[in-house]
Amino acid sequence: MSTSSSFTGLSQRFADVANFLLSPTVATSAALILAAPLGLLFYLRSRPRLHVIPPYRERVLILGASSGVGATLAQAYAARGCRDVVLVARRQEVLEQVKVSCRDAAKKCEEWRTSQQGPGWEKNQGKERYWTVQADCTKAEDLVKVRDLVLKELGGLDTLHICFGVSALKPLLGIASVDPLSPLASSSATASSPHPTSSALSHVHSVVSKATEANLTATALALATFIPVMQSSSISSDPCIALLSSMAALMPAPTRGLYGATKAAQLLLFEGVALECEAQAQGVRAGEAPPKGNKKKLALVRFVSICPGTIKSDFRASAVDVSAGELDRIKDDSWSKGSGEGQKSASGGKSDILTPLQVAERMMLAVDRGTTGRICTPFKYAVADLLQPAIGPFLRKMAHKKYSY
Repeated sequence: MSTSSSFTGLSQRFADVANFLLSPTVATSAALILAAPLGLLFYLRSRPRLHVIPPYRERVLILGASSGVGATLAQAYAARGCRDVVLVARRQEVLEQVKVSCRDAAKKCEEWRTSQQGPGWEKNQGKERYWTVQADCTKAEDLVKVRDLVLKELGGLDTLHICFGVSALKPLLGIASVDPLSPLASSSATASSPHPTSSALSHVHSVVSKATEANLTATALALATFIPVMQSSSISSDPCIALLSSMAALMPAPTRGLYGATKAAQLLLFEGVALECEAQAQGVRAGEAPPKGNKKKLALVRFVSICPGTIKSDFRASAVDVSAGELDRIKDDSWSKGSGEGQKSASGGKSDILTPLQVAERMMLAVDRGTTGRICTPFKYAVADLLQPAIGPFLRKMAHKKYSY
């Protein structure tokens, strides 16, 4: 009798547990818990902008497309079926090589082949339209030339990538030839006097002007030239400008003070203009009443900046403060014979150096996902930037180690 009662009680417990697990509340909660990872994965991989403007209709302009991230971006856009890409740089012969690589990449893309059936695009059947423009983005007349081509041949602009710029690799006193710690400083200058000469200070002025003009002034000119085009002509109503910035804009480092200063100024300009474009899209100043009448609305231009660490490219050769013979003596612990993140650095630790492809893919993902604001990469730099007020002394120590100064 007791055995039968125990069995009945146990069965009742199982039934109670089953009823509890199958209750709507518990079942819904379990489904949500199981679906959460899949939802997160879908969100991280989603590219909603591609549903608004497919690759074969996207009109892309890349400023600084002859090498590094800019050239890699051009090839990546071509590889996914983008037909209208304008490539801009100062070196025409290198641009032509990038154009050839884009053409080769496009022909391997299935979407490029099938996009000939895209409705309303019969005029582009069988065409590939990669335009190259030799231009210096510090010169207004060159940017007007690029804008005229964009309006004439593309009819507008959806995506702008700003990838140009120059580096600066010396400490400030090294530029003035009186750095007591730098082997690049003139021994005669430091021996005769610890003070820079008039000609040395003039050299500092020249170097600072070159870096500022290339990184800040050119960015201001490019934004002023192409924002009106994007506000009024983007078929997607989701135009986007992506800036290749740098972690140097966010964190001070020895020997990178001048470079970091120009990149920080560039980034603040970029983010300030983003706020201005928000107001322009609304058509009214803050605190004012909306204007009367049927005033044409402007598209809201999105702004996203990528702030990478060291990239394995020839960008260091653009330094305005060193000669070609001095580059080998410039220290950066990230550099190694490895080709990407996780490789061993010269000091034996893991290198955090990025490849141009890694950065280009991150930029394209940000544009496709509708991201705005700053993106730091690798991820550890995003954490470091967030915690910078709390771990400043540690970050300064690591900066000294990274640049051996």
